[in-house]
Amino acid sequence: MSDPTRRIAVVASAFLAPLTVYAVLVSTEHLGLHLSFSLGYGLYWIGWCVAFPLWIVGLRRMKELFAGATREAVRPVWLASLLAIVPIVLSFLFAGPFEAERHRFPENPSLMMAIAIPMAVWNGLLEEVLWRGTYLAVFRENRFMGIVFPAIMFGAWHLGPFLVERAWDPALAATLAGGGALLGLCWNWLSYRAGSIRPAVLSHIMANIALFLSIM
Repeated sequence: MSDPTRRIAVVASAFLAPLTVYAVLVSTEHLGLHLSFSLGYGLYWIGWCVAFPLWIVGLRRMKELFAGATREAVRPVWLASLLAIVPIVLSFLFAGPFEAERHRFPENPSLMMAIAIPMAVWNGLLEEVLWRGTYLAVFRENRFMGIVFPAIMFGAWHLGPFLVERAWDPALAATLAGGGALLGLCWNWLSYRAGSIRPAVLSHIMANIALFLSIM
């Protein structure tokens, strides 16, 4: 695949991934809430977060994106550490829009965490492959396309699943899109500076866990 074709495909995916998942969620509502979301997120995780990045960058390059970052690569270290911690803190403190999702999980706290923690791990891992890994591999020399654009689209992606069951709420939309974009900026900057998505993966997983703990 040529570089221009690869770039076009990655940019298109930022729009197509949310749209296709939203379409699945809407079209399968008659199957029931849990099955509908299982199909929608299954398409997102397997199709867009695994198959698509592998098609774009290949298995070898994808493995390289998980390489450990050197201390020199993330200087200043204090800033890199701050940007890794901020998403975790924000996810715990500002989980309001996600509290309505509590009904998707069992009432038993232990059983909920038994489901939530593995979900936090694979969601954090797979989303970083798509939203950080592919952009880092394809737009390494373009800071806007490698950092800013995917962060904005990462924020926009969060609108679809949460608005399927709700009427349009400008405040909720701004919180979801703005909050997602802010976290995306932190993780994209970390990945861009480090040349690796490993720090962002760890931060994303911990942010997901913090979110689940907050809504328990």
